[in-house]
Amino acid sequence: MKNLTYIFLILFAAAVNCFGAMVSVQSSTDSNGVYFYTVTSGDEPLTFGGEEILALRIPSQAVQDIFSPAGWTSELSDNVVIWNCTNKDACITDQPVVFSLKSYVAEGTNYSIGSDNYPAGKVFGSVYYTNGTLYTPDIDTNDFIMSMNIAGYESFDLIGPVIPEPTLLFLLVAVPWMIIRRHS
Repeated sequence: MKNLTYIFLILFAAAVNCFGAMVSVQSSTDSNGVYFYTVTSGDEPLTFGGEEILALRIPSQAVQDIFSPAGWTSELSDNVVIWNCTNKDACITDQPVVFSLKSYVAEGTNYSIGSDNYPAGKVFGSVYYTNGTLYTPDIDTNDFIMSMNIAGYESFDLIGPVIPEPTLLFLLVAVPWMIIRRHS
């Protein structure tokens, strides 16, 4: 019976994500290579949170600089910017939190779920109610498991820089080199 209850709770947590969004991420660009990502809670009564668990993952190209809001750190690895929350008891709420990055590439495109070249972004964290209370469904009342918290992620579409064409990169290097050689 315990295993059946546990499986039901996992399926319930997965189903919550199918009917609505726990987070809302609005993305935009200034058309000069700066991309903005505004994160708020979604239309579900649940959201993400957790100190050092809450994270935002944005795939990107040719990242030049990263701008983090207060209480967040960032890192760049394999064309992915990851912001990690350092605030104690942090939750995504209806108060917007803005993340941004600057790319050498000004032309933007859609990154979406199911795309190989331009994959969607993700928010990770423990699941909380929007009032800030940790979501811990009761599993059993015996001495083995009293309750457990649920952690997960949600994917979202975004606007980000296009992948630079190899020909364009070659021209950016070759043309100035040829001009310098002619004048020397």
